[in-house]
Amino acid sequence: MKFSIVRYSLFALLFITSLSVHAQDEVASTKDNSKNEAIELQVSGVCGMCETRIETAVYDIKGVKSVKWDQDSGILTTVVKKNKVTKQQIADALAAVGHSSELAKAKKEAYDELPGCCKYDDGVQKHGKKDNHGHK
Repeated sequence: MKFSIVRYSLFALLFITSLSVHAQDEVASTKDNSKNEAIELQVSGVCGMCETRIETAVYDIKGVKSVKWDQDSGILTTVVKKNKVTKQQIADALAAVGHSSELAKAKKEAYDELPGCCKYDDGVQKHGKKDNHGHK
């Protein structure tokens, strides 16, 4: 029984690590592909819930190939089809779900709808990379 738990835990750890490496490799490889381009944007957020919201909002844009938001730095790296998606489109999509960026301030109504633990402009500090605080 103990051996099974250890084996499954090890398998899960390896799987998660491989996903992270794959995402980084995908971003790096698509930067060189002439059909795609990487766009970086500074985006405000504080936790895993913010990460999910930010990445989902950008994935919903037609022409987006991959998205990764780094909570520590606040940098969003998006790989898109060249000449199909602009940095401003990404910023506008983020503002619509309550996250400000270097190009667009979050819409007040959207920001007000964020859970209290995600209100980065109200003094909430960065916390728990994958912490959803019991929210879904």
